[in-house]
Amino acid sequence: MTEFDYIVFPIRIYHDDVLDTAEVYRLLQEWLALRDYTLYEKEYHVDARTEHNVSVYWRAEKKVDDYTQFVIEVRIKGNNIEEVTVKNKKYIRGIYNVSFESFLETDYEQRWEHKPLLKIWRGLYDRLFIKDKMDRFSEELRNDTYNIYDELKAFLSLKKF
Repeated sequence: MTEFDYIVFPIRIYHDDVLDTAEVYRLLQEWLALRDYTLYEKEYHVDARTEHNVSVYWRAEKKVDDYTQFVIEVRIKGNNIEEVTVKNKKYIRGIYNVSFESFLETDYEQRWEHKPLLKIWRGLYDRLFIKDKMDRFSEELRNDTYNIYDELKAFLSLKKF
């Protein structure tokens, strides 16, 4: 069974203003692609009754080796959104909450799960042989998560419409 080692629990950015959602999407997608993450949009939900609430869930994966991969989850929730026009360009005004969390996913191909003896060996392997390597991976993933968080936070604080 795949194991998850949480590195960064949800960190959030709260933004209550006008937002160019296309620019935010582009910024996040380019940042992840530049660092070799594969992005999957797992959910895009618009409230069918009011169309004023939206929820987006992205999962970015980066295979580090045959045993470990980095995962950064990005959740974007928008409430009370409405389209506005500023300087002849359309933007979205609303209350946004963007959260980032990350974890290491080990044995993501489930190679060690088929035989009970391999499961026992995997536990020893994790604790004794690759502990230093996993600590380095944890630090790298923590840095990636806080870097993308800081990048978006800086973008939102600088961008005025």
